[in-house]
Amino acid sequence: MPKLPKQLGATSKRLAQNTKPWDRPPLSGGGDKDSTTIYTAVGKALSAWEKLELEFAGLFDCLVGINLDSHASHRAYGVVTTSQIRRDMLKAASEAYFSEFPFSSLQKRVNQAIKASEQFSTRRNEIAHGIVAKNYNKPNDLAVEGEKSDDYWNLVPAMTSTKKVKLNSWGGDFTPEYAFTAKEINDFASGFWSLANDVALLIQEVRQRRCEYEELSG
Repeated sequence: MPKLPKQLGATSKRLAQNTKPWDRPPLSGGGDKDSTTIYTAVGKALSAWEKLELEFAGLFDCLVGINLDSHASHRAYGVVTTSQIRRDMLKAASEAYFSEFPFSSLQKRVNQAIKASEQFSTRRNEIAHGIVAKNYNKPNDLAVEGEKSDDYWNLVPAMTSTKKVKLNSWGGDFTPEYAFTAKEINDFASGFWSLANDVALLIQEVRQRRCEYEELSG
């Protein structure tokens, strides 16, 4: 059986360095000149997140004892639409699996990946439920038709996202908790993809280590 690479992806490297790729960037007071770049970045980020969810479905297969990808298992896993409940399922499966196959370092990395997805999920939700708006910190400009040369665009929470919008601060009518630029969204998308690659490698290693364990036990 081929040996697996010992290094995981960029997300795991950043985790090992105690940095936090899921942290929300501070409000910059500016944005992108072209709103299209933000719409494109949102699409890339949400696609990357679905790739991550798919890899976690494959990891769930491994942890419940299915050696190859199973449509039945994936469809059952996909019935649960809440990310937190999916993570709880993965945690429960991980605990049971590694009580039978005691690979402590591998278990730590699996749990680390699950935890990373939990941290990233807040950013994913903000991206999925944000709205593209111009001149977010210039409330007098929000209703102005047409575009000016100094306009800029960001992804911000809608006014109906009560917990994400603070009223009567920063000298305007409201202050959003986030105002992502396309670059910031793309950075999060890269984090989603990196974590998805990490999970894909974990799937391979879980399968390989189990085969090796069963060969030695047999």
